[in-house]
Amino acid sequence: MIVHSRIESTHLQGNLLQDPSERDLFLYLPQGYEDSDRRYPTAYLLHAFGENAEQLVHPPPTGGDGHLRSRTSSIPCSVACL
Repeated sequence: MIVHSRIESTHLQGNLLQDPSERDLFLYLPQGYEDSDRRYPTAYLLHAFGENAEQLVHPPPTGGDGHLRSRTSSIPCSVACL
């Protein structure tokens, strides 16, 4: 499951590049996360210059979140893309 939210960063307000201080946050949660009390490790992916967080999690043309799921299947974890 991929959850999308927006976060506001006071550290980015008034930055020299005039980048927006509100950013997208995409969080991939492994299968069964909602029904579990288990704690999962989290990997943080930061996009490169000229990209955005959505490009890190954009689903494959067939739909779904199989792209991230296939890469986290051996070690269940959550992935935060900022």
